[in-house]
Amino acid sequence: MSLYISPPFYGLASVDSKSLQFLAAARFCATELKVVHCRKNSDSPTGVIPSFVDGSEQITDFVEFVEHLRRQHSDIQLDSELSDKDKVLLEGFDALIKVGLLPALEQLFWIDDFNFSSLASRMIAKTTAWPYYFFYLNTKRAEARKIVERTGKKPEQLELDAIKTLNLLSAKLGNSKYFNGTRPSSLDALIFGYLAPLFKLPMANDRVQLQLKALPNLAVFLESISSIYCPVADEGLGAVKEYKNLVIEVEKAKKRVEKEKMEKRMREREKEQQESSNSTNIAVFIAFSLTATVLFGLHTGIIQIPKVIQDDDDE
Repeated sequence: MSLYISPPFYGLASVDSKSLQFLAAARFCATELKVVHCRKNSDSPTGVIPSFVDGSEQITDFVEFVEHLRRQHSDIQLDSELSDKDKVLLEGFDALIKVGLLPALEQLFWIDDFNFSSLASRMIAKTTAWPYYFFYLNTKRAEARKIVERTGKKPEQLELDAIKTLNLLSAKLGNSKYFNGTRPSSLDALIFGYLAPLFKLPMANDRVQLQLKALPNLAVFLESISSIYCPVADEGLGAVKEYKNLVIEVEKAKKRVEKEKMEKRMREREKEQQESSNSTNIAVFIAFSLTATVLFGLHTGIIQIPKVIQDDDDE
């Protein structure tokens, strides 16, 4: 049995959310398989990453992979303690995240210019074979734009949706170690795959990331799965140096983000002041025009003020 996934990247067992979901689910039930890191789709027998291959059986869909693991008669069976109702929650939460969180993640990682230049492009350059790198980068960004455009929402609205979704996930997790109790399930693998890159990777435009890190139960949940089930091997001093350089570039981009936000606030303030000034000028102009019109009418006789004649009472 083999699992074909994207390569690791600075603290992540895989750079790809779907690959993380497959890997976590397999590790939860201690499935013995060979993990193959693919730098291009053609490295996988199916031409798709991630992929699970067991003889003639090939699986590229996460829900199908979960069903496969549930059927295995191993010592640790995935979702063995879950009721049918709990198992249905997997697809429900997947739909929730795809609507409330995924568009924001696509916007942040692939469309936001600051995150794209400082993080995403470097991430793909390190984990994708050349020259396939260029094709994948353009394809990924185009797919992200389609996902975001279908929502019809601005980046600020997507961020608010993402923050609300994170709060819902935090409320669902509560004080539990995992989303369905004390043992990790397919739902944990699903959520881990979506959230781990947002939690682990340094980002210049990091509003949603800050919200995730401010939710302590989700932070502990992600750190627990990363360290226990999806640890990353020590890549040596060279990798440490590369990561430091990445952080430096992200920090530079973060300063540019703050500068742009400040300039935007100044432009908005100037616009408000200009609109207020224009409103005042218009009011003054209208008052002046009315006064001038009345005075002109009085001077030319167009406007006449009738005299009031009082009759003297005879004594």
